[in-house]
Amino acid sequence: MSFKDELNASTRNPSEVREEKMNEEFTKGYHAAQGLHYCIKQELLKNVNNGNYRQTGSNKYVECYIGKSSGNSLDLHLIEDFGGFHLEYSQNRTPGGWFRNPTYSVSARYTCSNRKYYEGFLYGMKELENEDGIHAKLIAIYESMDRHRYEFDPFIGTTIDQMFFYIQKCNLYVKASVTY
Repeated sequence: MSFKDELNASTRNPSEVREEKMNEEFTKGYHAAQGLHYCIKQELLKNVNNGNYRQTGSNKYVECYIGKSSGNSLDLHLIEDFGGFHLEYSQNRTPGGWFRNPTYSVSARYTCSNRKYYEGFLYGMKELENEDGIHAKLIAIYESMDRHRYEFDPFIGTTIDQMFFYIQKCNLYVKASVTY
């Protein structure tokens, strides 16, 4: 067998290679959802055991937040980075006048560079939601300087009025809840 025959035998179509890589990313996202599901169940059980739930009629409602925080301002359970998510923000300054101070605002939203991973992650979370009845969604939480927490959809974004031009603490989390 000549070298050219070996090359022909091992040659793959670029679209096949691209599709294989996309399937790998989808599978990684799916497995991340499975691992996260275990963390969610443990956190929900811990909250129930500590009495952190609400009673509404004959039903009980419990929720938890799972995410990676920067610093220790949010006491949320840490997990691995979701990968492929980037915070983008733009700044706006309204000038002051004779009788008013200038105002500042920051618009923030996340972008996802690894779409297949995210699709696999969502598919895994939806499948596990059907299995256990746990509703989970990806959210972003911004914590202001005065410790107020604002939840928003990470891909739609939000505008935050503040005194400075930069985001203090804004992170991705999974908010999970179940009614039983």
